Formats: sequence, C-alpha cells, structure tokens
Amino acid sequence: MTLPEGLSWAQAGGLVAVSFLTSAWTAAVGLGGGLILLSIMGLLLPPATLLPVHGAVQALSNGGRAMLLIRDISWPTIGWFIPGTAIGIAIGATMAVALPVEIFRAAIGGYIIVTAWRKLNLPLGASGWTMLLGGLLSGAVSTVVGASGPLTISIFRQAGLTPGALLATSALSMLLQHTGKVFAFVVLGVEVYSWAPFIVLMAASGFVGTAVGVQLQRRMSTMQFAWSLKWMLTVAGILLIYRR
Repeated sequence: MTLPEGLSWAQAGGLVAVSFLTSAWTAAVGLGGGLILLSIMGLLLPPATLLPVHGAVQALSNGGRAMLLIRDISWPTIGWFIPGTAIGIAIGATMAVALPVEIFRAAIGGYIIVTAWRKLNLPLGASGWTMLLGGLLSGAVSTVVGASGPLTISIFRQAGLTPGALLATSALSMLLQHTGKVFAFVVLGVEVYSWAPFIVLMAASGFVGTAVGVQLQRRMSTMQFAWSLKWMLTVAGILLIYRR
C-alpha cells in the first residue's frame, strides 16, 4: 500500500491505533471518539483533506457500529430525524455566513450541558416532529460547527431511548450525516481518492475497536452508562464553548 504524500508509516500506524481506541470509546459510551480523532488527525493531515478523510473514516466506523447494533436501532426516530438533517445541512450553509460561529458554538455547548443533567420538557415532547426539528438542528450544527455527535446524542436522550437504542440510532444517523458531507466534498472537487487505502485501513481498525466497545457497553449497567454519558456530554459541551 502506498501512503499519501507527507504521511509517514509511523504517523499512519499511530492514526490507525487512535482509530481503534476512539471507536472503542464511542461504542462504549456513545460519543467523544470522533472529536478526539479529528483533533489528532488535524495535527498530521493537510487542512484541505482533513474533513473529508475524517468524515469518510467516521462514516465507515459508524456504519460498522450501526451494523453490530442494528437490532437496537429506533427506526421511527431515524425516519423523522434524517429528513430534518438534510434540511438542516442546507440551512447551515446560510447560517455559517450570517451567524458568528463563536455564538453558535456557545449556544449549542450550553444546550448540551443542560440536557446532559436535566431532561427538558420540550413543547412537542418526544414526538416525531421533535425528532424532525432535532435533525434540522443537528444538520445545521454539523455544517457550521463540525461536531454534531454530542448534540445528536442529547436530542435522542429526550426520546427516552434505552442505552442500546441510543447508541445504535446515533450510529446510523452519524453514518448518513458523514456520508452526505463526504459526497459534498467530492462534488466540490476535493481529492480524496489517493487516501482511499488509508481510509479503509483506519476504518478496519475502527471496526475492531467498535466490536470491543460494544462488548464493554453491554457489560455496563444502565446507571454506569448514564453517568459516563452525562460527564462526556458535559466535557464535550465545555470544549465546544471554548473551542477556537
């Protein structure tokens, strides 16, 4: 296998190992791995290819997680959430220009922290329309901020999903969201084909990590899962608020 220009075998091996660890972490507690992986990849990959390569790896990793947890996916929730996401991505392109990113990040970060510790009594409850609006918001955040995983998890928590359903439904939503973003980069002419073998290698490592993380999650009690998720959402919200 030929590595992309500028990437050494040592760096590639390190990223493959990080892909395993972050995928295991995400599969166990639901979030955090993607943000960690993005920050580390950002140190080594060219800016022009960072987001599409990261998106492709995340799409494949989340696809593996969704496949392993397919029996737990809440299909009614996804059925409402994904159309909203598509609309949100389109709206997000406009918001990215009209709204200061710092304000948007602070608002979303605050929302994530609040919902981590208190289930909100939303006006529409946990209805399909709530998930549609949640998908719209998640799609917009994905476009403007680039980190919608914590927000998506917090939205699905409002629906009262079980830990397994929460992880599985989030994985499928992230698969579809990342796939759409990668497709958009390709349409815009970003060259990612030379990275394909490396992407597959990282995704394979991520799949193994996902399998390990799923087993860890199944051994966790509901209370342990809820406690871990609350703290991870809190940290993610703080990082989002103070991200530069």
